[in-house]
Amino acid sequence: MKKVEIRSWLPPQIPLVNVILVENYNFIKGNDVDPFGKALAIVDIVGYKKWTLDDFECQNYETKQSKRWKDNYFMWELDNIREFKNEVICEAKTGIYTISLDDKHMDFKV
Repeated sequence: MKKVEIRSWLPPQIPLVNVILVENYNFIKGNDVDPFGKALAIVDIVGYKKWTLDDFECQNYETKQSKRWKDNYFMWELDNIREFKNEVICEAKTGIYTISLDDKHMDFKV
C-alpha cells in the first residue's frame, strides 16, 4: 500500500482528512469525467514535498515502468489509510470534489 500520491497540484489545505482516492482508467484533463473510476481508500493528507528526480529513481520498477519524471510535481504524504474491502465504482474527476457513499461501502480491509 502506497504512502504517497504524486500530483501536479496541492490540496486547498494540509492536513486534509477523509479524502477518497479515486483511480481512473482514462486520462482526465480539464472538466473530463471517467464514469467508471474506482474509489480505492479513504486517506488523510498530512504533508507534502516537492517530487524530485531522486524520489522517482528510488521507486520500484513496477511503479515507474510506464511513467516518467516531471518537474513541478508534489508528493502528498498519506496517513490513516483505510482501503475499501469491496469495489466502489464512482466518477473520477480532477481536483477535490464530493462523492456520496452509502453504508454498504464502509467496509475496510484490516
